Amino acid sequence: MERDTLFGRIVVAVLALAVLATLVDSAVSRREPRPEPRVLNVTAEAYEEAEPDVVRISLGMKAVRPTPQQAAAQVTATVAAVQHRLARLGVTQDSIETSELYLGEDQEYDSRMGREVKLGYKAYHWLRVTLKRDNFPKLAQVTDAAVAGGATSLSGLTWEMEDDTPLRAAALEKATTRARTKAVAMANAAGTRLAGVYRISDRYSEGWEDDYGGQQAPYVHGGMAEMRGIPAPGAPAPPGMSPAEAPAGGTGGEPPASGPPPMAAPPMMSPPTSPPVPGKLRLNCSVQVAFLLR
Repeated sequence: MERDTLFGRIVVAVLALAVLATLVDSAVSRREPRPEPRVLNVTAEAYEEAEPDVVRISLGMKAVRPTPQQAAAQVTATVAAVQHRLARLGVTQDSIETSELYLGEDQEYDSRMGREVKLGYKAYHWLRVTLKRDNFPKLAQVTDAAVAGGATSLSGLTWEMEDDTPLRAAALEKATTRARTKAVAMANAAGTRLAGVYRISDRYSEGWEDDYGGQQAPYVHGGMAEMRGIPAPGAPAPPGMSPAEAPAGGTGGEPPASGPPPMAAPPMMSPPTSPPVPGKLRLNCSVQVAFLLR
C-alpha cells in the first residue's frame, strides 16, 4: 500500500513539472521580441601617397620563320642577346622573368585569293624586368639596350610599391577617424549620442589618380612589331627598306633563314630616351562603420 502511495506521489510530481514547463514556455513565447539595435551607418574615404620603389617593364621578342624550330631558335637567340645587354647594365638575373611564351602559325588574309595565307611560324617571348628605386635612372638605358639587343615590343611600364602595408594602415586610420567625426556630427544633429561600434569593414584600391579623379595606371608603348611588320633582327629587310636600315643584332652573326619577308610598314616607334616621371603612388581606402546609438 505504501509503495502504491509513493508511486502515485511520483507521478503527480512529474505531471506538475510538465505543466510548469508548459506554462514557462508559453510565457516566454508571449514575451516581447528583443528590439533591434539602433545603428548609424557611415562611410568615409581617405588616401595616402608615397613615391614608388619598384618599376616593371615588359619586353617582347618576336621571330617569324618558315619552320617552328627556326622561329623558336631565333627568338631564343634574341632573348639571350637582350639578357646579355641588360647584365652589362647591372640588371641581375633575378630581376628578369618570363611572363609569356607563344609559338604558332603566322597567317594573313589575302584579299586577291579571298582566304588566309600561311606565311610561316611566329614565336613570341615576353620578359618582365623589375628595377628597384636605386636603378630608376637606368630605365632609359634598359629600354635602349633591349631594342639594341633585338626586342621588338615595349609595354606595361608600371610603378609599384614592394610593401604597401604601412601606407594602407595610415590611410585606414585616417578614413576611420573621418567616419567617426561624421557619425558624431550626424548623431548630435539628431539629438542622440554614439554608444560604440556595431560593425566595421574596409576595402582599398591602389593606382595612379589622373586629373579627373579616376584610377589610371601609367602605360608606355614603344611600337608592336606584330602590328607594324618589323622583322626580327637578322631577318631579310622588307621591300622598300635597304639591308642597312633593317634592325640588326641578336643573331650571333648567323645568316638569316630563307622565307617570305614581312610586309613593308612604317618604322617602329622609338622607345623613350628618358624615363617617365614616376610621380607618387596613391592608395585609396574606404571604410564602412555601423555605430550604435544610445
